[in-house]
Amino acid sequence: MNDDRKNGEVVSAKEVYPALVQLAIHAESITWNRFYNFLMANSILVLAWATIFASSLSDRPGPKTVLAAICILGGASGVAWAGLAVRGRKFLFDFVGLAQAIETAPAHWAGTLGAVEPLSTDANLRDTQPFRWAGSLYLLVYGSLSRGCTPRCLWFLLVGAWQPCRWVPPRLPSSSS
Repeated sequence: MNDDRKNGEVVSAKEVYPALVQLAIHAESITWNRFYNFLMANSILVLAWATIFASSLSDRPGPKTVLAAICILGGASGVAWAGLAVRGRKFLFDFVGLAQAIETAPAHWAGTLGAVEPLSTDANLRDTQPFRWAGSLYLLVYGSLSRGCTPRCLWFLLVGAWQPCRWVPPRLPSSSS
């Protein structure tokens, strides 16, 4: 039995700490992989939108409806991925916070890791750097929102592609005597 365990603990803090570090690394990679997947999916939507818009059929009601649907899907996906980014970063911050609590508890480390405190040092560095507002949380959230909504929807509104179709029925030959 491990002699680091105290008061009937099933797992000691020295055994939990590496798991928390790995969970933090895993949460970090998941959020960036999700963002990459979002950018790929969104690029496909942008390409589809541009292809339909550039086609000669873009002034008809069917393609305009598809263009509007692509814009709505792009905006909704941006909101969804921003929510996933917030959720993923919350997991990361929670795991780092739990590991920091273990780092700062002197009873667990007896001077070995307590002198270094890698996660606490990293958090302090992160929080004291200039341009903190440009951190990964903000990039993931606002990047998803802006990439999902801005390019197509603003272009869609600026160009005026969602104007009612002006279909003019063909003129019948007039019967003049």
